[in-house]
Amino acid sequence: GLLAPLARLFGLRVVLTHHAPDYEREKWGALAKVLLRAGERLGVRFARPIAVSPVIKEHLKTRFGVDVTVIPNGAPHAHPARGHETLEKFGLTKKRYVLCVARIEPAKRQLDLVEAFELALMRDWKLAVVGGAPAGDAYQERLLERASRNADIVLTGYQEGSALRELYSHAGLFVLPSSVEGHCIALLEAASYGVPIFASAIPANLVVPLPRDRFFPVGNTAKLATMLCRA
Repeated sequence: GLLAPLARLFGLRVVLTHHAPDYEREKWGALAKVLLRAGERLGVRFARPIAVSPVIKEHLKTRFGVDVTVIPNGAPHAHPARGHETLEKFGLTKKRYVLCVARIEPAKRQLDLVEAFELALMRDWKLAVVGGAPAGDAYQERLLERASRNADIVLTGYQEGSALRELYSHAGLFVLPSSVEGHCIALLEAASYGVPIFASAIPANLVVPLPRDRFFPVGNTAKLATMLCRA
């Protein structure tokens, strides 16, 4: 967004894809949030904006009064895995683990899911948290410390390719507890694999056509724990 005026100065046509209001993410400090907001404002003014969801389109229209084209995110066709090598590596059992796939950062709220999972006392189930963060990241360290106290919580780190397909294919539940999203591709991937989904009731998630009893308020770990027990 910040470079859009320069590109226009050189006579280039500029298209800007808006994925999410990143300045709402907890990981950014005050200066970074100012720059992100400035990038949004300049990008919308000097480029043709594209939004990945109707929620972002409405946000930009309300804030800047601009016309926005919606091109939603999508997920590749599911290729269910038959193997169990990744499950064996992480001590997981088919259809007996809750899966969360997301970057390890405060806005994804993996710690909320950990707390809800422990409250739910899901007998013979495990929680598999898939995702990475830079070494030494404070939030990741908190998550690692919390998981180290419970053998039923598995942090797999970043996964891709056949390993990630296997984790999606055999999951019993998929949970996305995040507070900020644009149009989450991991949520769409879980849906493509037919995994039952619970997600936080933020506008970006509510556009996904799931039954309303699959959503829970952000940070309401007691509600999520009740949903996990029922499932």
